[in-house]
This record gives sequence, C-alpha cells and structure tokens, in this order.
Amino acid sequence: MRYLYDPSPPQPGIRANDDVRSSYEEYQRESYAVKNVLIFAISQSFKRKCIHLTAHEIYTRHTAMFSRAPRKLQYDDDVHFFEASLNKGQSVSSHVLKMIEYVEILEKHGCQISQEIVIDRVLHSLHEGFAQFRVNYIMNNVNKIIQEVHGHLIQAERDMQACWSVKKDVLTGLRNVRQLAKGEVDLRVGNGARVAAIYKGTYMQKVSLL
Repeated sequence: MRYLYDPSPPQPGIRANDDVRSSYEEYQRESYAVKNVLIFAISQSFKRKCIHLTAHEIYTRHTAMFSRAPRKLQYDDDVHFFEASLNKGQSVSSHVLKMIEYVEILEKHGCQISQEIVIDRVLHSLHEGFAQFRVNYIMNNVNKIIQEVHGHLIQAERDMQACWSVKKDVLTGLRNVRQLAKGEVDLRVGNGARVAAIYKGTYMQKVSLL
C-alpha cells in the first residue's frame, strides 16, 4: 500500500550508492504494477489522463472516486434486494434463494436485516398468484425463518400447478366457455360452504343407450 500513500522518491543522483538505486528501482517497478491495476479498474475516460502518472498520483487525485466505490456497490446490492420480483412462470424456489443471497451480500456490507423484514420483502416480491398465501401468512401472524417460508412457498407453487392442471382438464371438455365476474354465480358445496364459480360453459358427454 506504500505505493499508494507514499510519493515516489527522488531519482538517485550520480553519487548515489547501490542500495539507494536498488530501492528506487524497486519502488518504480512495484509502483508501475500497482498503477496498472488502478488504471484497469477505472473508467476509460480516466485512463488516458492517468497513463503518465504514478500509482500515488493516481490515488491522490482520484481518492474521492475510489472511496465512493464501496458505497456504489452497496447501493447496487440494495437495489437488487428491494426491487426483485417474481414473475409468473418463474420458479419461486430460485427466486427465494436469490433473495437470500442478496441478504447475505448486504450483511457483508454491514447491514443487519431482521428475518421479519426479509420475509415481508419476499412476500411483497411475489406475483398475485401467491396473494392468498401472503394474506394467510400475515393474518395468522406466523413466526418462521425465511428457510421455512421457502419450503411453504414451494408447496404452495405445487398446489397451484396441480389446481391449474385440474382446471385445464375441466375446461378442455367445456363448450361456449365464459369467465364469470366475481359474485356473478355462487354455489354451495356439500359442507354448506359458499364458493364462487369462475367459468360457465356447456359440457357435452356421450351416453350409450342399451
């Protein structure tokens, strides 16, 4: 790090001994290597301005820029966590694992995020297919960690896929299908519970008469 903080020593004079010359040459050699690393890390527009500078000169002239770099990285990671969302057709398991990864990255930046906030952010990021799951979790005041919620979301996704599969099979046999508005048709099932009909249509079935 001395090549960043310490300026280049003066060039040895004619009468300088071998130790002084050797020290100067080592500094120039190592400073040049550090300088190349810095130039590689900065933007293209700065590279042309820094090509003839030492590592120390580059660092001192652009300290503000380098000091802001970690903050910029944290900001980008914050955005990834707080703007992540699950779209329909995407795996909820992969989505939650990615959210957990974002949390771990933020913790490396020194951010401490409670499990409650992590779970709330994950629930908020889900698409409307998980609306009932979200309501049930919040209303029942379930106290779980994100890994447990992850497992429940995987099961909820499987249930939705199974439900859609059954719905698709039923709709395949219907003719003149029309989607009903909410509350347009209500039915009572065997246990007396009221359920809303979603689709209306005619189901044709051939009957063999003996």
